[in-house]
Amino acid sequence: MYDGQRSLSPKVVFSNLQVGEIQILSKPRRIAGIWAFVVATRLVDGKLLVLITSRQPKETLVDYAQRWQIETLFGCLKFRGFNLEATHISPRDRLSKMIALLTIALIWSLHTGQWQHSLQKLLLKKDGRPPISIFRQGLDFLRRALFYLDAQPQLFRQSLNFLSCT
Repeated sequence: MYDGQRSLSPKVVFSNLQVGEIQILSKPRRIAGIWAFVVATRLVDGKLLVLITSRQPKETLVDYAQRWQIETLFGCLKFRGFNLEATHISPRDRLSKMIALLTIALIWSLHTGQWQHSLQKLLLKKDGRPPISIFRQGLDFLRRALFYLDAQPQLFRQSLNFLSCT
């Protein structure tokens, strides 16, 4: 970033930022020849998130948080669980029905993952993050319950009973 006299890296400018804190530079900066606002926050994992925008910086951070939730949702629908793209469904009405079914499955997986997590918390990795997401924990439980339906029908019944309470 260029402050009018010298170029500084975001790592230096935001070095004192603590986890969860937000810092907005007081005036626009010239970045790659464009004047823009700069906002930064320190994420839970310690990484620095820096956003550059021509809009109001606070709004940009809120919008980015919403966008990240949507990216996570699409990740679950596409490649981290349901492989939606592998279906090659293209007619709108069929795709709409498939997304509706996957949404129910996603919510069921999330609730089941939260339920499983409350029963048995996963050991955290060295970076402080869980080895799998709550979504993955729930989806894996539901997959096991369906796969072993003949041998262990109580697993599936548990997940149905749990779903009926939500």
